[in-house]
Order: sequence, then C-alpha cells, then structure tokens
Amino acid sequence: MKGIQKWLISLGTMLFFVFQLPMLAWAANNTNGSEENPFTNMKEKMKFNWRIMEGADWVFYIIMLLLSGLMIYLLIATVGGVITHLVKIKHGKASLKDRNFWLETGFIIFFIVLLFSGGFFKILESIYSWTNKQDIGGDGKATSYVVQMHDRA
Repeated sequence: MKGIQKWLISLGTMLFFVFQLPMLAWAANNTNGSEENPFTNMKEKMKFNWRIMEGADWVFYIIMLLLSGLMIYLLIATVGGVITHLVKIKHGKASLKDRNFWLETGFIIFFIVLLFSGGFFKILESIYSWTNKQDIGGDGKATSYVVQMHDRA
C-alpha cells in the first residue's frame, strides 16, 4: 500500500509542476486583465516542434550503415553455421534431418533477403499506407494521428 501512496504523491506532484505552476505563472504575468485560457498558451509552448528534425537525415544514414553491417554479419554467421552443420553431418555428429536447424536457417536467410531487397520496408510502407487511409472518425477523412499532426503544423 505504501508503494501506491508514494506513486500517487509523485503523480500529484508531477501534475502540479507540469500544469498548475505554469498556469499560475502565466496568470501572474497576465496583468492586462484578459480572460484568455492559460492552457491555450501552455499547449503552444509545450507542443513538440517537429521542425527541429529537419536536416537530421544524416541520422538515418548512420542507422542504415549499422543495419547493413548487422545484416552482413548475420549472413556470414548463417553461412558459417550451415558449413559447420554440414561438417558435423560428415563426421556423424549431426543429422541432415535436423528440422529445427533448417527451419531456423531458412527463416534467417528469408529475413536477410527481405532486408537486402527492400521487401521488408515495402511491407512496412504498405501497412503504414493502409492504416493511414482508415476512416476512424467516420467523417470520410483520414483520421490517423500522423495526418492530424501534419495538418496542424
């Protein structure tokens, strides 16, 4: 019970500092007597500015370089594993009918081919496009969160 009490006290403190103090600070500076909603100003100040991500394309080059290195390592390790397994078969320490080994190897090679060919990203792109066109709100417009954020900016 004490853990829940500490959590509730922490949550209340966080909500006070995030919402109440900025509202009070804004209200104290609002000396012109206007009845403007302080949460409108807070929303403008606390909303994430997506424009700061412009020019950060170089991050994707680093990620793709690391991903390419990982795929090459995975391909070499898989080929090495197959060769090692075939050597074990030759010496009688493993069986050619090892179903789990061949399923795992086939899955890894299939995954590597999907990544190298771009098929994996094509599948993700298709899923994103399909979900983006869903009419969640029922008003005939695409109502995904990403579209809404883009429309607001």
